[in-house]
Amino acid sequence: MRASITLLSAAVAACFSFSSYAANDSDTQVQDMSDPLAVYTQAGAGASDKGLNFKVGRTYDTGNPETMAMNIIEVKGVVGEYLGWSGSSHRDNSIDSVRFRNFSVNTTNGRGSQVDLNYNVEQESLNASYSFIQALPKMGNLNLYPLAGLGVNVRNGEFPAVRTCQALSARLRSKT
Repeated sequence: MRASITLLSAAVAACFSFSSYAANDSDTQVQDMSDPLAVYTQAGAGASDKGLNFKVGRTYDTGNPETMAMNIIEVKGVVGEYLGWSGSSHRDNSIDSVRFRNFSVNTTNGRGSQVDLNYNVEQESLNASYSFIQALPKMGNLNLYPLAGLGVNVRNGEFPAVRTCQALSARLRSKT
């Protein structure tokens, strides 16, 4: 039975693994998706060991001609019990995680920023972060994009790092 589920999962993965070709007309320029400051509308689907994953990204007008922005929403682990092949006994048909990201880029100075929210349904945890990226002047064929950011993890309405620090502090005080 397990072999047939694995075979079915592989078939579904093959169906959802696709590539597309964008015609490059002389009037149209294809977006360079390797550029971390690229902003473009996108959609995708895939299969992983935990089920199906879906992603939709959409650009939007910021009202400022010098900036570009987009939102991306991802849903991961859909129908994992039937289509996932991980050896974990924790697979189920519910959604594993939902992720929302907002990107904005200033096209005049090459600075971008990102807000990233990732909610893990099973662990009831939220990872939230803010980061910014700065394009440096090109050095020959080398492009550098340094990134700096801050983040926080909230699990079941608590900050696990704060609880860990409090426990460590209490242990240190009890030893003195």
